[in-house]
Amino acid sequence: ARVCMPGTVAVSGDVAGLPPQARERLRAHLAFYKRWRTFIAGATAHLLTPPKPRDDERGWAAIQLQNPLADTSLLFVYRLDDACDRQRIYPRCLGDWEYMVQDVDQPDAPPVRYSGQDLTANGLEIHLPSRFSAALYRLTITEEEKGEII
Repeated sequence: ARVCMPGTVAVSGDVAGLPPQARERLRAHLAFYKRWRTFIAGATAHLLTPPKPRDDERGWAAIQLQNPLADTSLLFVYRLDDACDRQRIYPRCLGDWEYMVQDVDQPDAPPVRYSGQDLTANGLEIHLPSRFSAALYRLTITEEEKGEII
């Protein structure tokens, strides 16, 4: 489900035949997409990892969606068939703003504050313990700086 989220989401197959836990997870993914689809449709995509041949399933892949009219970026990170469970990802075009970074899968965890310059220069360390898994982060300009956006 996370692979198609930066584009157009479509579901096919026997959804009713999925185990209840998988249906609930799919339902959560679709609810997230419905909430963010207007943002996604108007966003600029930044490929944060080198492009690879379609059949190359090694390494990591990351895409940042950034809407020039919004104060938020969505960071989609995918661990492919890679032995390392950690990767540093470097978002782009964040400017001098302060950001709150939230792991979408951990909504109860407090967001972490970073400067845009720090994220751009030093990256964000992503931990995905399982191969062929994904993470999704929301980077939002802090409330005190939103008033300064022109």
